[in-house]
Amino acid sequence: MTSSPPRIAIIGGMGPLASAAFVNTIYERSVDGPEQDAPPIVLWSDPSFPDRSRCLLEGDTDRLAAHLRETVQRCERAGAETMVICCVTAHAVVPLLPPAMQARIVSLVEVLLSAVIQQARPLIVLSSLGTRGAGVLEAHPLWREASRWLRWPDRADQERMHHAIYRIKRNADVSTTVALIDELIRKYHVDSFAAACTELHIVHKVWAPRPAPVDPLDIIATRIAAASTHTSMAGGR
Repeated sequence: MTSSPPRIAIIGGMGPLASAAFVNTIYERSVDGPEQDAPPIVLWSDPSFPDRSRCLLEGDTDRLAAHLRETVQRCERAGAETMVICCVTAHAVVPLLPPAMQARIVSLVEVLLSAVIQQARPLIVLSSLGTRGAGVLEAHPLWREASRWLRWPDRADQERMHHAIYRIKRNADVSTTVALIDELIRKYHVDSFAAACTELHIVHKVWAPRPAPVDPLDIIATRIAAASTHTSMAGGR
């Protein structure tokens, strides 16, 4: 018998294009054989999530945490054992969830910072205003070690990046965002970026042949695909 891999839930809709692109990447990495071997995924795409940056900057974290808690519960009822919150900014309220819920969540922040440490090369951090203003990356224990490799844009460039992220949410042509990132990479004397916003996964998909960014969604997609392949091979048919 084939052993069933754990069901994974993608908590998306923040925005919906990014989470859909993430699921697409998982299957791009997984489906090189029979489709039956690909991993089962629950995509909970809920664009009604409150604006994460606005909630954090206005101190309205309880409303965001309550919405996230309800969504995690729904994914649990759907049989998900592991969850990926497809929004870095939303990770600010993960500590407000019950510990049992937190244990099911794959931290994009941890994946990002671990990869930065492993690669050990200078990168510019690209994020929303909410992620930066709430110190989402800095709150993680790995920040101290990873920060030596990371450069934040100045205030004006941070605002430009935030608005570029929101244009991606509205399905704008990503070429203008690519041009902005190229400009920032030159200005801050790095060769690529750390994607501290899931909208930048959409940029990553068109980024080659430039030096690859550190993109936590790309890393997680690769891991999910590899785990699915291993389970299929181990279980046989």
